[in-house]
Amino acid sequence: MRRAAEAVAVGQAGEVEAATDDLAAQEEESKDSAAIQSEIKAKEAAVALAEAATKKAEEKAAAAKAKAASKEHAAIEKAKAEYEKEVAHLTKIAARKRDDAIKHAGEDLTKAVTTASIIRRKEESTAQTARAKADEKAAKKRLEAEKIAWKERQAAEKDAHGAFKKAEKLATADRQKAEKEAEANRKAAIKAALAKRDAAIKAADAEHKKEEQKAKDEEDKVDNESAGDDPSLVLPPTTIEWLSSFIWGSKPASTAATPAEN
Repeated sequence: MRRAAEAVAVGQAGEVEAATDDLAAQEEESKDSAAIQSEIKAKEAAVALAEAATKKAEEKAAAAKAKAASKEHAAIEKAKAEYEKEVAHLTKIAARKRDDAIKHAGEDLTKAVTTASIIRRKEESTAQTARAKADEKAAKKRLEAEKIAWKERQAAEKDAHGAFKKAEKLATADRQKAEKEAEANRKAAIKAALAKRDAAIKAADAEHKKEEQKAKDEEDKVDNESAGDDPSLVLPPTTIEWLSSFIWGSKPASTAATPAEN
């Protein structure tokens, strides 16, 4: 009986122990499940916090980007306004320089034309004076030649008259011979005087033509210079283009060389 009771007690004790172990296992399992659930919740909370932080950071970054874009746009607009202001200022200065250059060019052109006109009148006067002097010189030489020829003829006539007077005192034959000789000498002297006169007149005419040609060449030179053949007095086809190229540094197509007024 006792042994049976012990066996029953042992069996009951085993059942109790088994039940205790089951309860402990269940409790341990319940703790593990709670820990897992708690860990899952903690991770979910961390993910939610991370997502919220990411969203906040993205919103902050977007706001900063928008602010930076607004600042950049304002800076660009400011720079553009300053650039346009500077361009307007430089354009105004360039226009003033261009106007001054055109004004100075006009003044220089007027001076050049006035100087050229004065030079032309002076050279024309010089040429006319040279022509008048040549005419006067030729006339004097012709008159001198005529005077010399007249004097020589008068001398020949005088000599012939003397010879005739002497011949009258001679015999008829001798007188005729003397008269003939005197006449021949008279004619020869007159011929020589006329030839000498003609030669002098010819030389005077040649020198006169030479002086006239020289005066004509001077007049032609003056005319050519006034017509624009003198490079120092010739302005380019378009002074405005030349001035523009001088101011802006570009070379106009119409002026292959340098820089007349439009």
